[in-house]
Amino acid sequence: MSLPYNDYPENQEFRMMANPLLLVGVQQLYRRLELSTGGPGECVLQAWGTSEWGRERRDYLAFRVDTGLLRSWQIQAGRPGHETYMEFLFDDYRPTGSITIPYSVYFDFYRAAFRVTSVIVNPSLSESDFVPKP
Repeated sequence: MSLPYNDYPENQEFRMMANPLLLVGVQQLYRRLELSTGGPGECVLQAWGTSEWGRERRDYLAFRVDTGLLRSWQIQAGRPGHETYMEFLFDDYRPTGSITIPYSVYFDFYRAAFRVTSVIVNPSLSESDFVPKP
């Protein structure tokens, strides 16, 4: 049994800023993806999933054609009968180690702009990092 995806705005924001590349596994979030119409220079996927209320939801993921990088993610959320869309905008992608990540993320629901200043990919951890501290 899988737990429902919690689509409250604050949870979306926390997940995005904790790890913008691994929000959730795609199989947990979407059951179907289809190509949709997009604006000039973008490829849009329409994604169907289930909200935490057990209702069908439809999200949109827009990718830049020239780079293949995610430009925006529109998420359908809200209580039944009061669904609306929230949107994350991604920009300023930079190579970081062996991956490319957005150093700029904007979340329209809270009008919050996040700027990443530095990233450390796969830092080494010592055994003491896993020992409970008093």
